[in-house]
Amino acid sequence: MRKFVAGVLFLLAFALPAHADITIGLIGPLSGAEATFGEQLRHGTQQAVDDVNATGGLLGQKLHLEILDDACDPKQSVTAANQLISKGVKFIVGPFCSASAIPASKVVLEEKAVLISPSATNPKLTDEGGPGIFRVCGRDDQQ
Repeated sequence: MRKFVAGVLFLLAFALPAHADITIGLIGPLSGAEATFGEQLRHGTQQAVDDVNATGGLLGQKLHLEILDDACDPKQSVTAANQLISKGVKFIVGPFCSASAIPASKVVLEEKAVLISPSATNPKLTDEGGPGIFRVCGRDDQQ
């Protein structure tokens, strides 16, 4: 997964002005019933950003993580995706829950950004998602 994320970030770097930070969005359940998992997602993603920045960033640009809570609620995930897109974010990690990831992916797809969910297992996410929509876990129908 690290190589995949690095590859996507490498491509995104060419679309950004020189010397600007590269903002990565994170949408996860930082509140609600799945908050424990959301905190793990936040911690792991922040560690990956810190690791990249510790080695000089990506093509000399530092990564910045913008974190938004969706509580695994589809409406909140769409709002979060729209907020990130309106800030020019082109790469989003999450959402965590399938019910949130599927509607958020529609926003991301319309804006030609990239979404990668670490945990959404519903086949619809990638079957209907289109280019730029990825998962790094097994699908419900293949587990």
